[in-house]
Amino acid sequence: KKTLQCWISDDVAGAISYFPSRPDQGSSWRVQVRELDLHTRTLSPLFEREVVNLEMLADESFDAIAEAFHPIARVESSEGKSAELTVRAGGLVQSKDSPLYIGSRAVLRPVIRRNNRLGEPLKAGVVEVDWTYIFVDSEERGQLQCQVWSAMRNPVAGRTSSRTQRFGLLVRPTGRPTQLKLVAQNDETHSLKGYDVFAKTPQPLGKDEKLAEEEEPKKLGQTDWRGVIEIEPIKSGVRVIYVRNGRQLLARLPMVPGYYPEQTATLPNDDSRLKVESYVTGIQNSLLDLVIQQKVLEIRIQGKIKEKKYEEANTLLDEFRELTSLEDLEILLQSKEREIFATKLDSRLESKITQLFQQTRGLMAKYLDPELESKLVQQLAKARGR
Repeated sequence: KKTLQCWISDDVAGAISYFPSRPDQGSSWRVQVRELDLHTRTLSPLFEREVVNLEMLADESFDAIAEAFHPIARVESSEGKSAELTVRAGGLVQSKDSPLYIGSRAVLRPVIRRNNRLGEPLKAGVVEVDWTYIFVDSEERGQLQCQVWSAMRNPVAGRTSSRTQRFGLLVRPTGRPTQLKLVAQNDETHSLKGYDVFAKTPQPLGKDEKLAEEEEPKKLGQTDWRGVIEIEPIKSGVRVIYVRNGRQLLARLPMVPGYYPEQTATLPNDDSRLKVESYVTGIQNSLLDLVIQQKVLEIRIQGKIKEKKYEEANTLLDEFRELTSLEDLEILLQSKEREIFATKLDSRLESKITQLFQQTRGLMAKYLDPELESKLVQQLAKARGR
């Protein structure tokens, strides 16, 4: 194995590790290349090539090194979802074939570096921003006009200074899928299985052809028993992943499938809320049936009273009393509340579950009249007394 160091400026800018190796058996060579950008202290994904012909080893190795090289741009300013960047050594770019070239529709991953007074990075001062990408809308002489797409509020907002520097490294997808794994926020050993995963693809819109999400998401499937789903790469590179559990949207995650072989997203464990949602949906369906049954019996009872068929009206009243009452539904809700809240929940999840119960009680109060039975009894008694 060999390591090839490549310096690309007077400042220590980057190093490329190059490992040609030959398996114990077989006639091919494997070339593995990774770039370490020393300014941002970040490693690129592993780029691999299989070489059958030994005479092609040098050419294939050079191509792999060129593929692993990631040009870098400095974030000059960012506000809202917009950002302006300058390509480092962009003045050396003479054509689009240059390894330094970053053009329109390119994608960059942001890195934030915080320095001490001497310009050295602080301990844990270099951070790769997760689930965030910078999209290049236009390029002119190394100046990039971009959009920031992130799972959070713009994490690269603000101006770059000597103490806080923000960069974007060009993303070169490998063409392979990414295994996306969902785990619980408070217990990363707990995989979130059965969660629905959708995707939107950014599309150019309007005269300026700025990227915007598709209106309708495409369902990719559900996470398996490991909490994993495979995300296939696409030509445009970027996909915006949406994670749902039942009717609840849990996450919006921009990603470049294939850039990393595996990515893990930490999300709130929404299983308890989904159980409550399913239960509450059952209660609401029962409520709808009850409202219809009460209305039908009310109309029939009033019809019998008008026809002076009082005994038949009284029989229908007995049927009315056999229906599930508002008190019965309230007892069911209280029992489920005690069961759910017996386990300690985080405040966010507890708030969502409480909202589901309140919504159901609001529907019960709106559509069920607790005095309807007594009103019908009074109407029958009044009619008989005439």
